[in-house]
Amino acid sequence: MHTNFILLMAVFLCSSFYSDFTFEKPTRTVKRIFLHCSDSDWRHHDDISVIRKWHVEENGWEDIGYHFFIKRNGTIQKGRDLEITPSSQKGYNSRTISICLHGKNKFSKKQFESLKKLCLEIHRAYNGKITFHGHREVADEKTCPNFDYVKVLNLDAHGRMKGI
Repeated sequence: MHTNFILLMAVFLCSSFYSDFTFEKPTRTVKRIFLHCSDSDWRHHDDISVIRKWHVEENGWEDIGYHFFIKRNGTIQKGRDLEITPSSQKGYNSRTISICLHGKNKFSKKQFESLKKLCLEIHRAYNGKITFHGHREVADEKTCPNFDYVKVLNLDAHGRMKGI
């Protein structure tokens, strides 16, 4: 029983550690943030390692296409190095950062809280001169990120965070 408690605490502390990080602005130019979803509600897909495997082994990419992945419990996992252009919105990757939330039709309040926190840090790092967009804005065949990101992030018609 004592071992189970220690293991449970270790998992809790590690989850907290990975979700409590500060955004570090890359040196490369960034103008827009693109939001994505994993297009899967399956529990066993709720980790950046799964997405990385899809992108590297199945797509043949060098690394995961996204810079951040937000798990159902709100944990923010780091993906591709921020200094490297993402591979996540074909033809629109230049000068962007990409964020993916686990889910297709089911997203949690904790995910939205973490997304707001991360986007607010990005917004502040760029002095409000950055815009936020859904993948579907540049890919007609996509519905991604499959949630009302304009409402969640309180965006204006140009994709800027309002009231900050």
